[in-house]
Amino acid sequence: MRTEIDRGIGSFPPGAPPPYHAVGHLFFRTMDDLQTALAATAAEFIADEPNYTNVPSVVQISEVVE
Repeated sequence: MRTEIDRGIGSFPPGAPPPYHAVGHLFFRTMDDLQTALAATAAEFIADEPNYTNVPSVVQISEVVE
């Protein structure tokens, strides 16, 4: 598994605030690996979220194509 975190610095038009404060990327080799990780840690992450933000998370599952 690989992780990345992006910090929002702007948007369009130039000078507009970013739509997201931060975006976290979690990379898994397979969907089975993702599902295993979610089963083991999802409840812990959800319970910890209020310690860092009062804004609901948005989750998207994507496929890297390049």
